[in-house]
Amino acid sequence: MMETEQNDDEFTIEQMWTLFSYLLKYDLGYIRYDIDPEHENGKLHPLYHLDICLDNSATYKIGLNQEIRFDNFKDILDTATESWYIYRGQN
Repeated sequence: MMETEQNDDEFTIEQMWTLFSYLLKYDLGYIRYDIDPEHENGKLHPLYHLDICLDNSATYKIGLNQEIRFDNFKDILDTATESWYIYRGQN
């Protein structure tokens, strides 16, 4: 982005720094649905899981027993629908 001659969209250095500054100040929290066969390791790193938060010092992984559809993932985030519950219990 910094090399103007390689920038087809004419995105200026000033615009890039404005965007970069905004992203640094933006809330770093997030949730991502991940299917990760490369790092799968039983219950330590399930194939299907939700990754929560961006910073490694504050990150959470919620394992899923199976793949979920996009509509289900959207529903987890929708505050206007019934909540989803997590309970592990005794194993």
